[in-house]
Amino acid sequence: MGSYEDAKRRAGVIKAQRWLGARSQVQKTAMAALACALALLLLYVVIEDHDSLFVMAETVHFVGIGLLAYKLVMRGHTCTLRNPSQTRRPIPLVLNPEPSTLNPQPETRNPKPSTSKNPEP
Repeated sequence: MGSYEDAKRRAGVIKAQRWLGARSQVQKTAMAALACALALLLLYVVIEDHDSLFVMAETVHFVGIGLLAYKLVMRGHTCTLRNPSQTRRPIPLVLNPEPSTLNPQPETRNPKPSTSKNPEP
């Protein structure tokens, strides 16, 4: 059994989760953007050698590329599309991005009538 402090902490976490779950997607996005901006501001103020910010940014990029490579090896793709119809759709877009050539329209003009007297069989 947990202690009273553990139960109190868990109740606070559950309350925060419910509060966050009740927010709209726009509000959640705005809060995430604000949290990222505050984290960057905190890093800027706390770090004395700002060259290390560059090193941290490169580290984050390295981790992101590693995550994409992991997903590629484990899943065979890096997209997060779920339906089979959604996973088939990006392939023609990558190969041929012009939408009019994905579904070509049949020709509407009439062929010229033959002017020769001996039509070929």
